[in-house]
Amino acid sequence: MLAPQIEPRYDVIIIGAGISGLLMAAILSRHGHQVLVIERDVHPRFAIGESGIKETSLTLSLMGLRFEVPEIRHLSSVDHIRRFIGRSSGQKRSFSFLWHAPGEAQRPEHSVQVGSPRLPFGFDSHMFRQDIDAYLLGVAAHYGATILQGVSVNTVHVDADEVAVEIADHGTVRGRFVLDGAGYRSPLARQLNLHEQPCPFETRSRSIFNHFVGVPAYDDQVASHARCGLAQRMSYGTLHHVFRGGWLWVIPFNNAPDPVNPLCSVGALLDPEVFPATGLPPEAEWAALLARYPSVQAHLGDARPVRPWVTTPRIQFRQRQAVGHRWALLPHAVGFIDALFSRGLYATAAGVNELAGLLLGALAENNFDPARFQPYTDLIYNTLKANDRVVSTSYASWVHFDLWNAWHRVWGLGVFLESVRMVRAHARFRETGDRRWLDNRQPPPMASFPLDLPGYRALFDAAERLVKSGQDRPEAAARDIFRLLAESPVCPPSFRYGDPGQRFLDMTDPRAMAKVFWWVARRSPPEIRQFIDFRPTSLVGELVDDQLRLRWSEPRRIARL
Repeated sequence: MLAPQIEPRYDVIIIGAGISGLLMAAILSRHGHQVLVIERDVHPRFAIGESGIKETSLTLSLMGLRFEVPEIRHLSSVDHIRRFIGRSSGQKRSFSFLWHAPGEAQRPEHSVQVGSPRLPFGFDSHMFRQDIDAYLLGVAAHYGATILQGVSVNTVHVDADEVAVEIADHGTVRGRFVLDGAGYRSPLARQLNLHEQPCPFETRSRSIFNHFVGVPAYDDQVASHARCGLAQRMSYGTLHHVFRGGWLWVIPFNNAPDPVNPLCSVGALLDPEVFPATGLPPEAEWAALLARYPSVQAHLGDARPVRPWVTTPRIQFRQRQAVGHRWALLPHAVGFIDALFSRGLYATAAGVNELAGLLLGALAENNFDPARFQPYTDLIYNTLKANDRVVSTSYASWVHFDLWNAWHRVWGLGVFLESVRMVRAHARFRETGDRRWLDNRQPPPMASFPLDLPGYRALFDAAERLVKSGQDRPEAAARDIFRLLAESPVCPPSFRYGDPGQRFLDMTDPRAMAKVFWWVARRSPPEIRQFIDFRPTSLVGELVDDQLRLRWSEPRRIARL
């Protein structure tokens, strides 16, 4: 691999060529700025954060339009990824959750599912990150970014007039601004001693994971979706095995038509107070975990790992500061909660969308006052706080299936309300051509969950209290949450969320979606109804245009570096 020509000075230096750093590099370079990306590893490489959700897809689509980088929109659905990037990624049509008790076969009636709608741009994806990230690396280079791989950053020096980054074996490069997207290993956070101790989050989990071959569909190996009372095959989306103190994910990359990738991402996140570290080799700890739950063993016991195991201590962390004069940490370097509900990629996309707009303005005005980046800081810390509440309450709810059956609906309703707001932004931009809709600030950025809506916040707060105070009486707490859902003015009646026996929400059914949007437009309270101020034909137009792009647009040939 030929080494790139390194200039002595850049507008922006980005540490870390993960998805956030590469999105920033592509956007900044597309707008004429000199960008250097420094990466310790070499692409293609393994990366975590593989499961998309509708909010991620919609945010990426808005970003591609807003910053005029069409390649970002290619990440907005599995159809786009397979058309424009490659067929190594899988599809995500649903979240499926199977609750387990130790030593017992999983009871089919202890299963729930939330379907993801196909509209407006297709189903979500299971991103095979080594190919996705390698594609984005090529996109950033296509727009002019300089990419330096296989090197480490020694120090970062920031003063009033510039930043200076010392690179091992490459000397010092200077710039106007530095972004650190190296995640937990952030050299800038380490140098500035930003790591908060003790970690302030309530969620506590450690991880063990790998990529596997030979993972069968649970539907075929153990129990079908019909037997579990669900609307669609669990293998069409992300499957979660949940139990007191933790959960396992199953993310297949071979579940879309004509698959080419036999791999499946499988791993566990475990509360160390319930599952303390054993000191065993990871393969032995994995085998012991599967053996506790007979149906999980039947599902995954014969799968074969293909990579070195990854194990970590507690994964939650937070930095005390996200932005300073001439520097900023990208979202995954500021903090992290847990992979549950696949909200990490969404937080990344929403954070990059916010920060990129602010940084383009700062570069244009040559004004890097940290105060101008306050909206980004607020978004990131509010997101972490909200995600901690959602995830820690979910862990608490797993003491009993009834409690989880009730609580997961509060999460599902929040996801629906977030998505409606983003669909509105697309539709209103199509109707008006007003680019302010693309920054997703009408209303404000929503990666922190829709807790600004009074009706939803009241429901969320009350349900959270019931879960955490009801550990000794979970069935009674669950009944109270179902009552709250049945009475909540912000919950669509067609969801039947107050009925414990209604264990799936099939948002893939166009008729069900039509009922929901009719309720939002005609019967919902004003705080919800405000989001349907567009013509339904706008969404139809979006869908038609999208299908034409998929059918007739020629993929731009992006060189893989």
